[in-house]
This record gives sequence, structure tokens and C-alpha cells, in this order.
Amino acid sequence: MSTGKVIFVITLLLTTIGLCSILVFLKPIVLEKELKRENRQTLKLLEETKLTDLLPKQESLYEASGVIFLNSSLYIVFDSDTFLAKITNFTHKSPDNSYIFSRESVESEFEGLSYDSVSGNLFLLQEALRHQEANRKPRYKAKIIEISIDSDQKSYTLVESCRVEYNFKTKNKGLEGIQIFRGEDGVKTAYLICEGNDCEGGKAGKKGRGMVLTAIYKAATDQSNCFWEVTKKSELPRYLHFEDYSDLSISREFKRAAVISQQDSGVWIANIENVKDVDWSQNGAVFDFPRSKKNKIFYCNVEGVAFLKANIIAVVSDKAKKKQPNKCTQKDRMLHIFEIPEHRNIRELRL
Repeated sequence: MSTGKVIFVITLLLTTIGLCSILVFLKPIVLEKELKRENRQTLKLLEETKLTDLLPKQESLYEASGVIFLNSSLYIVFDSDTFLAKITNFTHKSPDNSYIFSRESVESEFEGLSYDSVSGNLFLLQEALRHQEANRKPRYKAKIIEISIDSDQKSYTLVESCRVEYNFKTKNKGLEGIQIFRGEDGVKTAYLICEGNDCEGGKAGKKGRGMVLTAIYKAATDQSNCFWEVTKKSELPRYLHFEDYSDLSISREFKRAAVISQQDSGVWIANIENVKDVDWSQNGAVFDFPRSKKNKIFYCNVEGVAFLKANIIAVVSDKAKKKQPNKCTQKDRMLHIFEIPEHRNIRELRL
């Protein structure tokens, strides 16, 4: 074979190898874009009411941030107040809708709420508080507060307040949702969702990598205060493409998980087999909150989610921000009830 032919064959082979490498590299990018463009189904609104129309009197601005469904009632926390709201009647004011006030002085900025069926206590999540260590730059750590609701259902008592040993760089990009469960040994464990992608803020937090931390409770000793040790960092499916994450909820009864996004006005629903070892990377379905006729977002501030049934969720909304469009105020500080449409990835567990 002549030198010219040898050079031609080598060039052809190198070109082919190069093209294959490019295709292999581009394939996941193209796939992600296709999933991003996929037509999502929209949640069906069943009912919604402003929180001011549900509770006895206006105690605050009702900046709702978390919700759970317990014993036929919804318990709601707020990032601007230390009391909880208990709502049994979802449509109008009722004597059954009330407040539960703190007996002690407690910092607010609550971003999540969960229930422990073993102790019967509730757990409040604070997003990130300044934590200064000697000779080190300031860091921000979330805090989990355990409370016990008094028998009169009008007040609660602080049981314990413990830091989550995970450092955040900024105060406003910490943890947003909490789910408490017990391990095989009975030890309290928590799933905690980061607000920013990869648990970061700014540009670094917009890479499309939602994260759930697993943390184990460590009791106080003579040498140290109580704390929550982060033992695992799990990535949510890349196809979510959420810009932020405002809450998570797990239903043991219905074996389902939900993660909501405020910026994207959407919710991810997935089936789960093992509550104590959730596979956060598994397939699920993404649903949009209702849009305007021009496909504009107006559920701009969804902050908390809880399952009422396998195919029905309760959602609470925070106060609209000044920089947001006026239409966002129409759906802020509300309780919303939505039905989840059938979907091939989750329909088998509909009840």
C-alpha cells in the first residue's frame, strides 16, 4: 500500500473515532434537553383558600414554609413566626382551625416540618444560621428543633435544638425540607433537601443537581452538644432541571415521595419501596402547577407539600416577593389542594 493510501486510511480512522467520541459526549446533553422540552402534565386544582380566610384572626403575614398532614389536620409552619397553624377545615374559618404557640423564646425562620411517630413529637427545620468557629471563616449551619405539642393543642414545648453538621456558604441557601424516620436500630434519621443545586448558592447552585442529605441524630454528651451527622448526600434525577427545591415529603402509607420547586413551579412525584433507604435517583414524573393561558407561572411561591392521598397533595405558599409580578400575589399565602394526574411512571400506586 502506498504512503498516500496509508495516510488516507489513518486519517479516516481518526476522523471516525473523533466523530464517535463527540456523539458519545453529546448524547446525554441531547437527552437532557429532550427531557427538558417534554410536555409535562399539569396538576388539577381541587380547591384553594387564603390562610387569612381559614384562621381565626390575622396573627402575621402568613409566610408559610412547610406543612404536614397528621390526624386529619394540616400543621403549617412559617418562616416569619414561631407559632404553628393547625387547620382541620380546609375551606373556611372554623373553631377547629387554630394556632399553637411556643412556650419558650424560639428563633423563627422555620423552613420545614416533620413528625416522628415513635415519640409523637414534631421537628422544625431552620434553614441556615451563622456559625462562627475560632480562627475560621463564618459558616452557616441548619438547625433541627424538636418540639412537643401540649395536650391542649394550644402551645408547644421545646425538647431539644441541634445543629446539622453541614456547612453552607450563605444564610439564604441552606436546607428547605425535612422528613424524619427511624432506622432499624431506632435511631432518629432525617432526609434534608438543599435549596440550591449541589447544596450551593449563586451560579454554582444552578447546575441541575438537586441534593438530599441523610443525617443521623447524635445525642448530647458531657463533651459535646447534640447534633445531626450527615452520612450521605444523594442526587435527585438530572432530568428535573429545577432551579431550586423548596420542600420534600414522603408518605409511608402511600409509598410516595414528592419534591417541589418554587422557581420552576413544579413537583416531582416518585414511587418508593423503602422509606428508610430511598433511591432518590429513580424514575418518577414531573408535574407543573397550573399556568396562565400564555403559559406563565403564577404559582410563584410554593413552599410546602404533604400527601393527603396517594394522588392528592396539599401545598402551602409563601408571601410573594416585591420583585415578582402582581399575578404572583393572587396565589401567595394560601392553602392549595391538587390532584395528581395519572402517569405511566407512578399510576400503579394510585389509590
